[in-house]
Amino acid sequence: PAVLAFTSPDCAACEVAQRPALQALSARMGDRIEIREVDVLASREVASAFGIFSVPTTVVVDGRGEVVAFNIGVTSTEQLLAQLPGPRG
Repeated sequence: PAVLAFTSPDCAACEVAQRPALQALSARMGDRIEIREVDVLASREVASAFGIFSVPTTVVVDGRGEVVAFNIGVTSTEQLLAQLPGPRG
C-alpha cells in the first residue's frame, strides 16, 4: 500500500501537522508502506489526475493501485492506519 500526500511549498498545515503524522506512520509501518509527498505545483498532472483542489490531501492506495481512501485536510496517523488495507503494526 501507499499514501500519496499532496502538498505545496506554502502549505503551513502540511509542514506542521501532516508531515509529522506521515513520519509517525512511516515509523510504525516501516517498509510495509510507501509514503510519497507530491508537490501540487511541480506535479500538476498528478494532482489533476487525482482531482486535488486543496492541500493537504492524502490518498491511500492499495497494493493493486486502487484508491481506498481520500482525505481532504490534515489526517491523523491513526486515521491513515485505519484506512490501510491488510495488517497494520
